[in-house]
Amino acid sequence: MSGSRRNAYGDGWLLLGDAASIVSPSSGEGIGSGMISAYVAAKFIERGIKQNDLGKKMFFNYNREIHKRLKREERFFRIINYLPAWTFPVIINTFLSNSAVRKFLVNKEMHNWVHTAYTKEIVVNLS
Repeated sequence: MSGSRRNAYGDGWLLLGDAASIVSPSSGEGIGSGMISAYVAAKFIERGIKQNDLGKKMFFNYNREIHKRLKREERFFRIINYLPAWTFPVIINTFLSNSAVRKFLVNKEMHNWVHTAYTKEIVVNLS
């Protein structure tokens, strides 16, 4: 489960996507977060190859960089865990039954994804 904060790195290895328990806990989806973890891992591996060091110390900040990008999802998941089980579907169904709200969310998220994926490089802080 995303947010578990288990180490997704070690000497000579990094875990990505499902293997690293990187999933969007509120929706159960993992493709986008898996792609983010792969991108971040590639940056760490690239640095490790350049420095000829794929040890655990080289990957030390890998978890931090992944979870920095999943904070919003993890926070949302913690909030909904405090609600009684029956309230979440009622709230979501009520909220999403409004077509204007649905359209706004879809357009906003799609625009953000396209902007990030094609026009803005993801900056990974390796140190």
